[in-house]
Amino acid sequence: LAREQGLKTAESMRDFAQFWDMVGDATNENAVSLAKAGVALRAVGIEVGEESKALAAFGFISRETTSSVREFLTFLERTGPELREMGLGVNEAAAVMGALEKELGLTARTARTEFREAVNESEGDLGVLLRTLGLTAEQYDDYRKQVQDARGVIEENAAILKDSKTPLQEIQARIGALTLQYGGWIEKAAQIAPLMLAAGPAVQGVALLKG
Repeated sequence: LAREQGLKTAESMRDFAQFWDMVGDATNENAVSLAKAGVALRAVGIEVGEESKALAAFGFISRETTSSVREFLTFLERTGPELREMGLGVNEAAAVMGALEKELGLTARTARTEFREAVNESEGDLGVLLRTLGLTAEQYDDYRKQVQDARGVIEENAAILKDSKTPLQEIQARIGALTLQYGGWIEKAAQIAPLMLAAGPAVQGVALLKG
């Protein structure tokens, strides 16, 4: 995935993998799925290898809203270009999402829909966007500050989870990631496993005859 998104050095690919693994641990989401969705960050000006710029937003979304980071990334993929034209980034998007849930009582799904529609109607004007959503400039500024204060949440939660995992849970998490990535191969392997087991003695017999 790192290679597909443009990284070339072993160090940069390692950092990419470790970053999404940390976010996955902190949010209890699948790291591979998050890494695939992470391409949405380009829409708000965060290039591959710079994903740490989104940590405050991820921390706020995971701690203060009912949305998942994966769902937030999907929203950015669909709405990011318009947000960027307005001068809004990942932190501002997270702030508005939080305000819509907490101030207006919207569900995460409804908040994403309302936000996306308001962006399309605002014609690049932040003031119009906030009025359309029913938010004040003071509320917006307050939630922007809350997003900044959430910097470090992802690292803290990932560390807590890592310390609390038993060896068995760690193995289960790794198997889950491998199953997601190689599910098709695993299914095929399961189908041919009985044939391979039956062929084993025959292959050994041929080897003895050749010897």
